[in-house]
Amino acid sequence: MMLNVSLICRQVTLGGGRRHWLPKVATDPEDDKEEGRRLDGRNLIEDWLRDKRKRGIAAQYVWNKEQLDRIDPKTVDHLLEACKLQM
Repeated sequence: MMLNVSLICRQVTLGGGRRHWLPKVATDPEDDKEEGRRLDGRNLIEDWLRDKRKRGIAAQYVWNKEQLDRIDPKTVDHLLEACKLQM
C-alpha cells in the first residue's frame, strides 16, 4: 500500500505487516485465509487502542487508504496504520 500522508497528528505509527500485530487465532480483516502470527496470544492493535482510551488520548487505527482518507486530524492525536504486506 502506497500512502501519501498529509495529516497533522501528534503521533503517527506505521506498522506494516499487520499479521505480526495479530494473534495466531485471529484472521486478517482483508483476507479470511490469512491469520495472525503472534504466538503469545496478544492483539497489539487492541492493546494499543485500549492503552490510548485508558489515558484519554484521541486515537484511531486504520488499515486501508479509504479509512485513512476519512481521518479528521483535528480530532485524532495518535494514528496507527497496520496494513497487510504484499509479497
